[in-house]
Formats: sequence, C-alpha cells, structure tokens
Amino acid sequence: MIKSRIKSGIKSGIKSGIKSGIKSGVSCVMKYLWILLINLILILTNNISPSFAKEKYTEQDINCLAEAVYFEARSESRAGQLAVAQVILNRVRSSKFPNTVCSVIRSGRYNKSGKIIKNKCAFSYWCDGKTEEIANDEAYDHALEISYMAIDGIKFLALERAFFYHSTKTKPYWVNDYKFVKQIDNHLFYETY
Repeated sequence: MIKSRIKSGIKSGIKSGIKSGIKSGVSCVMKYLWILLINLILILTNNISPSFAKEKYTEQDINCLAEAVYFEARSESRAGQLAVAQVILNRVRSSKFPNTVCSVIRSGRYNKSGKIIKNKCAFSYWCDGKTEEIANDEAYDHALEISYMAIDGIKFLALERAFFYHSTKTKPYWVNDYKFVKQIDNHLFYETY
C-alpha cells in the first residue's frame, strides 16, 4: 500500500513537473517572440540597425546598464530607452570615457572620502542625492530587455556617434558645445563636432 502511494506520488510529481516545464518553455518562447517582434518594429520604424556586438559584457555591466535605463528613461518608449542605452555603450567603446558600463555610469566628481558630489556626474540619477531603489519590477524587466538588445547590437544609426543626451526639461551648460542629432521621446541627443 505504501509502495503504491509512493509510485502514485512519483507519477503525479513527474506529470506536474512535465506540465510545469512545458508551460515554462512556452512562456520562454512567447517572451522571445515578443522581444523579436519589438526589435522588428523598432528596426522598421526608427531607422535602427541590428549588428553583432563583438564586445564581451559581464553580468555586472548588464545590471548597471539596466539600472541606468530604468532610472534615466523608464517613462520613455522602448525606442527612447534603447537610445539612452546606446549612448552609454557608445561611451564605453570610446577612448574618451571609462571602458566599462558601470564606470561610465558612475563617472563624476567625488570628494576626498570617495562620496559622489551631488549633481556633478554624467548621469543625473547617480548623483541626485536620492537612493536608487527599483520600485517597479515590470519597468525594470523592460529596462533589462532593452539592455540586452543594446548589448546585442540593436542601435539607432543616427546615434552611432552620440555621447551626450539630456531631458527636454533641462538645458545643460554644455548644450552649445555639441552637435544636436535627434530627439527621441523626452531626450535630446548630441555628438561631438
């Protein structure tokens, strides 16, 4: 009797595991197809080019990029988020900026004790004096997807040389030092002359 219950339990567990695995697999395929569809729409409507990234990025780089996209552009469209991610990666690839995603994002002025000086950094969320707390998991998941797309080489052709951007709500002191390239959502993008 105990033996038959064990067999029954094992069969039941295997069946539910298989069903769960199939559901999980279908979910993964659907998510992949959804990302593919988004990529295709972005490419067709925004003059975006897929390329194959040659750089190797670490998990820490991806997390830093997702964090920056989340805090700098979570209210933007996917295209706007991709543009922000592209500027960060453009900086990583340039010899004029630090060579990792995290160091690009965290570059700025620090005091003698190593603390970032408020409003003296490249990306405002990093030095605005507020704690970086991800409160919207869905928005962060979108930022993570966008980060993977950017790292995989999906990019705006018009922004290939863009190293700077700012919100339409601000006018930084440096705005006249660079060439305006394009506005995407609520951000204006610039490249050097």
